[in-house]
Amino acid sequence: MPSIAPALSNNDNNIAIIQVDDWFVHIAADVAEIKEQHNIGHPGCGLQFFDVEGYQLAPAYDAAWQLQALYRAPGPANAGTVRRRLQAWLRNYRTFAQETTADRLQKRFAPHQPPVFSDYTPAEVLAAMREHSADPPDIRGKPLADCFDLIRAFLRADGGDRGSMLHNAAHALGWTHS
Repeated sequence: MPSIAPALSNNDNNIAIIQVDDWFVHIAADVAEIKEQHNIGHPGCGLQFFDVEGYQLAPAYDAAWQLQALYRAPGPANAGTVRRRLQAWLRNYRTFAQETTADRLQKRFAPHQPPVFSDYTPAEVLAAMREHSADPPDIRGKPLADCFDLIRAFLRADGGDRGSMLHNAAHALGWTHS
């Protein structure tokens, strides 16, 4: 029976969090950043964690579903699969940005509390999402660590530590880390 590797330390770098349907991605700088989220999982949330080598990471939660640790799961690394999942997310995001409407965004914004975009109208968010999605990073054939860096920069393109308009729009649309 394979054993589970020791927990990653809080400063292990670059962790990808990918929703199982490839519609949500978050690249965390390290385990400590993920723990600070306080809402990074719940039963059945469908998030998977990966390190820069392509190993899947198994999360450990406490009784309140607060992330306590990430462990390297048994099995081989598969950087190519993780890269393809990131490429699928980029395609999904672009498709969504190009096909949705400001009215659909407005309906999603209305119930979100606290408001994520009190400074922007849905039309402004949509225009920014469309512009942003038109120039995604090219991660084909790149080392996974570079892919993580490019995606993180893409997500934070205009918002510093608060995340980009894209990242925050995803939250306003109902996508969460949990």
